[in-house]
Amino acid sequence: MRVLGGTTLVSLLLFGCGATKEAREGDITNSGFLQDYSLLEEGVEGTGVKTWIKPGASLEGYDKLLLELAELWISEESRREIGEEDLANLLGYFRRTVETELGALWPIVDSPGPGVLEVRVAITELAPANPYLNSITGIVPQGRQLSKLVELATGTSLFVGSIMAEAEIVDSVTGERLAAGIDRRVGANTISNVGSTWGDVEDAYKFWARRIARNFQRYGMQPSKEN
Repeated sequence: MRVLGGTTLVSLLLFGCGATKEAREGDITNSGFLQDYSLLEEGVEGTGVKTWIKPGASLEGYDKLLLELAELWISEESRREIGEEDLANLLGYFRRTVETELGALWPIVDSPGPGVLEVRVAITELAPANPYLNSITGIVPQGRQLSKLVELATGTSLFVGSIMAEAEIVDSVTGERLAAGIDRRVGANTISNVGSTWGDVEDAYKFWARRIARNFQRYGMQPSKEN
């Protein structure tokens, strides 16, 4: 659902997860979606900006996933600015991305049960890129220099999109929390998203889905032979 400018340089063949980068810990805020934030710490490489993983956690006994519908915990001002149609499309794209990436490895089920790992997610920040100004920073040297100065001062580039999410992984039967985290991704001013309103956000979806899949396997959840 990318919105492209009339003179965009975007090639969909260049689309990839390298178009976003992790935000700084100081840019992270708590929305209230997670029941407990007290155990979250600065994430290690391969996790979110702030994470918690149950000590000694193992996912060896899990072979199916229950993906709860992503919730929106954004401000009313953001809702009005983005519009309900774009919000619905973005949530739908998020769902399809996660189902595609994780569903290729494990069966997706619609109810709790033994061996079912439940994934809960809330999107807590959504900021579109400015397609026109973003295209200028990708083409004009002065625009790139200004963007770099802003990035050094704030941790994010100029005119790019951003998204923040909170997630927790629980046993679908007992509700025991096995992991939780907060992450924020911002655009990296790559050519693949020049002139795109939501390209940075869509890239973040793919990045997160693939990282979740890697971490599930890292903690012992092996791909299903049925898939």
